[in-house]
Parts: sequence; C-alpha cells; structure tokens
Amino acid sequence: MQLTNQQYNSMMQEYADRRQARQELINERLIALDRKLPAFRDIENELADVRHEALMASIAQDHERAEHYKNLMDSLSLKKKKILSDAGYSEDYLNPPYTCPDCKDTGYRSDGDPCHCYVSRANQLLYQQEPLMQELTRCHFQDFSLNYYPKDVRDPKTSMSSYEYAEKALTFARSFVDNFKTNHDSMVLYGNTGAGKTFLSGCIASALMEQDASVVYLSSARMFEICSRHQFGRKWSQEPEAEYRNLFASDLLIIDDLGTELTNSFTESALFTVLNDRMNYHRSTIISTNMSLAELRDTYTSRIFSRILDNYKLFYFFGVDIRLQKGLENH
Repeated sequence: MQLTNQQYNSMMQEYADRRQARQELINERLIALDRKLPAFRDIENELADVRHEALMASIAQDHERAEHYKNLMDSLSLKKKKILSDAGYSEDYLNPPYTCPDCKDTGYRSDGDPCHCYVSRANQLLYQQEPLMQELTRCHFQDFSLNYYPKDVRDPKTSMSSYEYAEKALTFARSFVDNFKTNHDSMVLYGNTGAGKTFLSGCIASALMEQDASVVYLSSARMFEICSRHQFGRKWSQEPEAEYRNLFASDLLIIDDLGTELTNSFTESALFTVLNDRMNYHRSTIISTNMSLAELRDTYTSRIFSRILDNYKLFYFFGVDIRLQKGLENH
C-alpha cells in the first residue's frame, strides 16, 4: 500500500512514540530498583563494565576473550534475574512487552517486510475519509441474515430460490476469507438494489482487515475519479498518485455499484486496466452491481466482459429489497 510522505512520517512517529514510552518505563523501573536493591545496582554496574570489555575483545578479534566475557555476562544476567525474583519482581520486569511484539514497534518484520500492524494502520490512514470504508465497522458475517431472502421466490431459469442464491453467496464469501492467503478468487455480486450485495462485500472487507489484509473499498464513481486525477491531474501531487497505485497494489479491491458511473472510452479503458492488471498479478477483486449480466455485456467492451465472465465467480441476488424491509420494520 502506497502512503504519502506525510502519512508515512506520521506512522513512523507513532512507532517512535511507542518505543520511547517503553524505554521511559524501563528507565523509571531501573531508577526504582537502584534505590530499593543495592545488589541489583552493583550487578548492573558490573554488567556495564563486562559489556565494554566484550566489545573491545570483539573489535580486537580476540575470540577467546570475547567468549569469556560473553559467559560472564550470561552468569551476571542470571544473578540479576534471581535478585529480581527474590524481591518479588517478574524476570521480565525490565523487558515490558511491545505494543506489537512481532515488529517490536518498528513497523517492519525481521525480513524487512511491513508488519501486519503497519498494514492495518496504513489502511486506516489511507481511507479514513472514504464513506464505504467508514461503514465497515458495521459489517460482520454474523449480522448477514438469510431470513430476509424468500424461499418461495424462484429464478425461472434455474428454479433456485432467492434464499438459495444468497446462501450460496454467503458460504462462498466465508470460504473466500478463510482461504484468502492461498486462493486468489474474484467475485461479482449482481442483482436488484437493496438485496445485500454491498453489505456482504463489507463483511468480506471487514473480516480481511481484521487479518491485516490491505483492502481498498470504494464506489465505481470514486475509483474512476481517482483514475481521472491520475490521468489528467498534476503528477507531482502525492495523494492522488498513492490512491491510484493502491487500486493495483491492495490485497483486495472492492468496486461498489459498477454501472452508476458515466460510461465512456476513458472509464472503459481505466476499468480494463485495473481489472486486467490485478488479474495478472493474482490479486482478488470484488465487483457489486445492480446490472444484470446482459446489461454488463451491453455496457462494457467485450474484453472487459470476457475478463469478468472467465475469471470471476458470479453470484446473483434477487427477489428482495432488504433496505425497504428494514425501513418498514422501523416504522
């Protein structure tokens, strides 16, 4: 995920503040122990001298002497732990936990890759102003109720009920989340408005963000606005460029309400570029639309429609308007 310099610096300052707070806690505890436990203070002073001698031996490449001081440090460390234990302190009293033990509050793992906490915080910074991203806190699988979908309303083409279609989509969505790291599926949720497509997309996004996957969730109009700013805007402006790159780099891209945008040669080219690039790099994409498959075919170019038909799992929603039902329930 691409951050602007300002966003990146803000995150790094947060990590620095965490490390400083931890070090200040250690210093406070050291001062208190020095006052209460003279024996502890003596060992601390001796350890400081031994560390210095070990460093000098290492610089001089005197391996025998360096090994001697290493063994001495180990012995003194054990004595220090015993003094703490005898006084009622835990052995790790001077090693308080990091906020994130996996990266030790640096943002990066030992292999140099961004830590899961970095990805999660980057998501928050990048999309804290995006309306759909803000709604994700309300989207959870346990709240997706199949009771809204009638069992007696059936698709004449397949004889499957509205309930069966929704159940099939929900089952796949859960599997999609569970196997996200190994599978790279993409989905199209299509059908009438108010049928739960956006909510199910939000459930997927929310669950994956809890796993610290990078998710970009926005309306088709917003996505094309980002593409337009990249194509025609000022190239030196960092924020639009970061938003554009994240359309391609995010672990999951969710495009909501495809078909509500004004379709033209630019939007068709931009959509093909996004979908094709993500497909080539095995990155998952979810599209929700109120259009039928026939309308998608007639609205977009054949190369876009063929990409969707050949590479996406298709899930049909029909026979229900949950928004209307909920509105009636509240009155």
